[in-house]
Amino acid sequence: MLEDINTEIKKRFPKVFSIAEDSLGIGNFHASWDYGFHNTVMPQFARADNERDLRVIERAMTAKPPMQRVIYLDNHDEAGKLNGQTRFANDVDPTNPGSVKARRLSGLGALLTLTAPGTPLLFMGNEFLESGAFHEDRILDWSKRQKFDGLVSLNRDLIHLRRNLDGAGNALKGGGINFQTADGTKNLLVYWRWNEKSADERMVIAMNLSEQTLTDISVLFPADGPWVTKINTEWIRYGGDTREDNQPVSFRGGTRRLSVTLPRIAHRFSH
Repeated sequence: MLEDINTEIKKRFPKVFSIAEDSLGIGNFHASWDYGFHNTVMPQFARADNERDLRVIERAMTAKPPMQRVIYLDNHDEAGKLNGQTRFANDVDPTNPGSVKARRLSGLGALLTLTAPGTPLLFMGNEFLESGAFHEDRILDWSKRQKFDGLVSLNRDLIHLRRNLDGAGNALKGGGINFQTADGTKNLLVYWRWNEKSADERMVIAMNLSEQTLTDISVLFPADGPWVTKINTEWIRYGGDTREDNQPVSFRGGTRRLSVTLPRIAHRFSH
């Protein structure tokens, strides 16, 4: 029945998109929410540094399901009072969901969602560390919009990069992804993203999920450059304590590697 309905939609209303909440690969939909992405990636964010398996995140981000997928770390079910659940900030820091740790991990959660292949879904309020359970009787605490304005700005800038609103390139609009590192010991992820229609436009993401600063991290780049840091989640404007550094970096022959320092629970995003 679902296949017949969606076939008619595609035939009679070609500009309409039919998206299922949980029907990945079933029913001839244009796309479906990917519960597996949440169920495999979210627990890694909530675990202690020495308990994470970053290969799980790598597999989730490089998965190729039979249908276009909608990816997320939080939604009305996973944060819902009816299901006995709470929001992302509570999951990563149950005792203090308004903490620096929660802010940093929430920023990395948004980063991961907006840089993975698939259609990103962001849950309302998580961009300003709303806490507790989602329910119809609980309105958003809009005062947190000002309190955590750095996290709001980070979400906005990540969305701009994803949609290429600032002319940074279409790398994030494609499905190309290649992991250079998924090191569970260091809690380090490094991957490249690109659009198949313009494979020479690439972005490099280096992410530190640990609560320790990582120094002298060797990051491999796919071309000579120039490469510019588009986002560092610990820049002052995002609520961190790192000054902005937009100086371009170029390579001339040899191995294209750059030694970088990654603050704890932070990432750098280069184009």
